[in-house]
Amino acid sequence: GLTAKEVGEIVKKHYQTILSYEKDSENIPTGLLIELSEIYHYPMDFIFLGKTYGLNSIKEKAS
Repeated sequence: GLTAKEVGEIVKKHYQTILSYEKDSENIPTGLLIELSEIYHYPMDFIFLGKTYGLNSIKEKAS
């Protein structure tokens, strides 16, 4: 329920940085990953680390 701007303020990153990691989280710093996991109350193991189109490809193969 948070905007990218709100998350950026919490983790002290520009909101565009947060948006770029939403599209491609392949190179997300571990420290930021930990912070986002805590903010969203979601295990790090379930945060997709890759490009959006890679996730779409994985979903298509599972179907």
